[in-house]
Formats: sequence, C-alpha cells, structure tokens
Amino acid sequence: MLRPDGSLRGVVRPALTQGELNEMKARERQEADDRFARQEASRRDRLLLQRYPDQTTHDVSRQAALVAALQLVRSSELRFSELAEVRKQLLMQTAQARGAASLELKQKIGANEATIQAQRDLLVVQRAEVDRLNASYDSERAMLKKIWESNATITMTAPAAGRSKQPLQNPSR
Repeated sequence: MLRPDGSLRGVVRPALTQGELNEMKARERQEADDRFARQEASRRDRLLLQRYPDQTTHDVSRQAALVAALQLVRSSELRFSELAEVRKQLLMQTAQARGAASLELKQKIGANEATIQAQRDLLVVQRAEVDRLNASYDSERAMLKKIWESNATITMTAPAAGRSKQPLQNPSR
C-alpha cells in the first residue's frame, strides 16, 4: 500500500489458506506447550531445591523413608518365618497321625498355606516399594545434583552482595 505521495504505507500480505492457518495455530499451540513445560520444570526444580537445599538433607530424607519401608519388610519376614514354623509343626502332627490326619488339621494346614502365600505376596509388594523409593530418590538426586552445581556456579560468579561496583578510594585522602 502506498501513500498519496508514493511512499510505502505498509505491506498487505495475501490471506492465509486454511492449511497455513491450521499450521500456524498448531505451531502456536506447540510453542505454548513448550513454554508451559519449561515453566513447570523450573517450578519443580525450585520446589526440589527448597525441599532439599543440600545433599545431606536429601540423604536424611531418603533414610527416613527407607527406615519405615524396611521396617515393614523386616516385620513381614519375621511373620513369614513364624508361619513357616507353624507349618512345620502342623506337618509333624500330620506325620504322627500317619496319613489319617483329621479334618481340623487339614483345615489348619490349608489356612497356614494361604496365610504364607499372602505373606509372600505382601513381601513382594513391600520390597517393590523399597525399590521404588530408591529409584525415586536416585532420580531426584540426579536432578538435584545439576541444580546444586548450577547454583554453586551462579553464586561463585555473582558479585558479592553489598559490594559497590565503584573502584576503591584511598582512605588517606
């Protein structure tokens, strides 16, 4: 478009086709999604750094979480060994009865076997929880290590707070 004096007033571009319009909208959506993902990652990193300002804090938190989970595993293992001992006694009683075990004894053995299987299943779940906790804390540590290193670099390169950027003057003047 030209002004009355012949100078350029502006450029009018051709109207976008529907395909070009869809492409432009998809690109804008992708850019918005990328921006949101970067903001979320930054927010997650800030929260992690706030929760675990150093490696010691992270290690203490990991140990506290693992202590509770490992305590459950130990108590389940203890219960499992108790059930195995009861099973041994029931089998000895069956052997003493020489194959003519009473119905009540058979029911006790069946109940014991079911309880042992339930305890095995519980142990598998509890050990998986310990593994999940370890994996979670390992991935957190990997992220935090990068954050801690970048913060250490920033604090080493940043000028000390309160320092004037003016050159020092001779106090004898």
